[in-house]
Amino acid sequence: MTKYQVYQYLYYALIVLWLVQIVLGGFNVYLLIPTFCLVVCYYLMKKNQKNHQS
Repeated sequence: MTKYQVYQYLYYALIVLWLVQIVLGGFNVYLLIPTFCLVVCYYLMKKNQKNHQS
């Protein structure tokens, strides 16, 4: 399993957690933490995608 695949699974898991947070708690300050993690994970996934393809 490559780094890229790990980031991809983590990214999708974070999206699910983010949606659960919205359903259960709505929009609040705690939503900032998973949102930040999503952005970082997306960036790492895209960065590793370039390495993965070449």
